[in-house]
Amino acid sequence: MLSKLWTYTRDAEHNVKLSYLFTITFWSCRSIIFQQVLSGYVYVLTQSNEPVGMVKGIQGVVQMISAVPGGWACDHFRRDTILKISSVLGIFCALLSVVAFYMGHLMMIYVAFGFWGVFSALQGPALEALFADSIPNGERSF
Repeated sequence: MLSKLWTYTRDAEHNVKLSYLFTITFWSCRSIIFQQVLSGYVYVLTQSNEPVGMVKGIQGVVQMISAVPGGWACDHFRRDTILKISSVLGIFCALLSVVAFYMGHLMMIYVAFGFWGVFSALQGPALEALFADSIPNGERSF
């Protein structure tokens, strides 16, 4: 089993390897920062659970609204171009989040997580489509 996995990983296309690397890195960081740390930080900042729900709600609603245009963009433009745009947006989101957390400004945190919603709506479909396109037919199920 491990030898088959090693062979598959070694022979995989460049996009597949990068997709795996990004997915492991991004979701590991996201689960730490957006789940545990964010909830505690916003609660300490405001002494209330309501803003914690607002932050995640804003991100979710913006992501839901942006999902259709994001999917449309992935179908009508090059997927790597959409990923480049979303990478710039992701860097902007990270910087805005750092500034918002440093300042302790709740409204700026709301705005930052709205942008994170747009990032997720653009990045997710483009990465998944590029990943699927990079795996040869007949080899898509492991």
